[in-house]
Amino acid sequence: MYIFDSDAVSFLTSSTFPYSDHWYRLMSTVIILSVLFIGYAAVQLYFSLHDARQSLAAWLRRHKAVLFFGLLFGWAAVSFAFSSHHFRSFFGTGYRYDGLLTYLFYIGIFCMTIQMDKRQMRAVMECFAAVGAVLGLICVFPASGFARLFYLNESGFKLSIFLQRTHFGYFLSLCVPVGVFLLLTDEYAADARRRGLQMAARGVECWLLFNAMVFNATRATIVAVVCMTAAANIAVFLGYREHAKRMLAVDALLAATVLFLNSGNNLFIRTQASAAYMRELREASLGFGGDDDVTSTMNRLTSSRYAMWTAGARYALQKPLFGWGPDNLGELYFYDGMAYTDRPHNELIQIAASLGFPALGLYLVGLFQWAKLFVQKWKQLGLFDLGGRWWPDVTWSTRFSAIPCFTPHRIFICFWGLRIAG
Repeated sequence: MYIFDSDAVSFLTSSTFPYSDHWYRLMSTVIILSVLFIGYAAVQLYFSLHDARQSLAAWLRRHKAVLFFGLLFGWAAVSFAFSSHHFRSFFGTGYRYDGLLTYLFYIGIFCMTIQMDKRQMRAVMECFAAVGAVLGLICVFPASGFARLFYLNESGFKLSIFLQRTHFGYFLSLCVPVGVFLLLTDEYAADARRRGLQMAARGVECWLLFNAMVFNATRATIVAVVCMTAAANIAVFLGYREHAKRMLAVDALLAATVLFLNSGNNLFIRTQASAAYMRELREASLGFGGDDDVTSTMNRLTSSRYAMWTAGARYALQKPLFGWGPDNLGELYFYDGMAYTDRPHNELIQIAASLGFPALGLYLVGLFQWAKLFVQKWKQLGLFDLGGRWWPDVTWSTRFSAIPCFTPHRIFICFWGLRIAG
């Protein structure tokens, strides 16, 4: 068992992160709200089952994804019980506070969102896209008073209001698809002038999101948006051709933003750097270098995530049944010489290492159950329903390269709930 020293304590407590205490106070309030959300959802479910004269078992058979995600939380509680650091597993570290107590927050968000109807879902998406567009203004006017309004200096504006630049990127990986599907499915006014204003406003919103994505240039976000755009084109031109003109407009706007209509094309710079790393990796793998060359190149190509992935996989194999417990990997990474991280930045490895391989199995089976239902019923869905239930899957590519802390992770879970709603 590892023993903390002063450096490890400094890394894993809030003294290194001055905003952490404020976040925890906010989280404590939200956790109380989560308990209320869970209670409300339970009462609502009870009365709906009572009115329909339906048993809970029958309801769970129709909502198997919810069942398996619930079992996943149960396994997390068991993992906490077998953890060697119960306090940290329950409350989390002073940086993330991502222990079992925070998992309750996830359940609260999930329970709140799975009961939304289509009108409520669209209202949430409208607010979400609008917030993303407002944050996108920072990327248009980085050195202005607008950026300083958010206490961001000229060297920090790429982060928007998030702790890291990549966290803003993961947030955008959800914002961009939301803006696109809203544009595709908007019902415009009959009056020509009002209709023109609505279309212009939505177009500006989408451009702000596209521009922020290019300016931010997080690779996982680019992959997610490319997948989303390709899938949206396939869906529109195969089954929803009445939206074809709007889809072509989205494609044109996205292409123009990437190529020239942007406030700072960091995407090309990062793409060129990635191409150079790929050449180095190919040369090393062909025998021009040793294993160290391959590892070094992979780390540069993945922003040091390759080392986190391999170490995380090793931790998972060390405790395959219950894992190391929630939010318990930071100490392991510290003693492996990676004090800059406390998780593997890959969702599958994160679950396996923290909660054990059975938890990973429950998570994957839950995804499979939802995907199975989706395949069976997707032809019955309108484009808005299709997008609302589907875009979290095409943006799931971000989960292979990162576990974003704070806001993006919570929002992602919110949209997992939305896609199962209805």
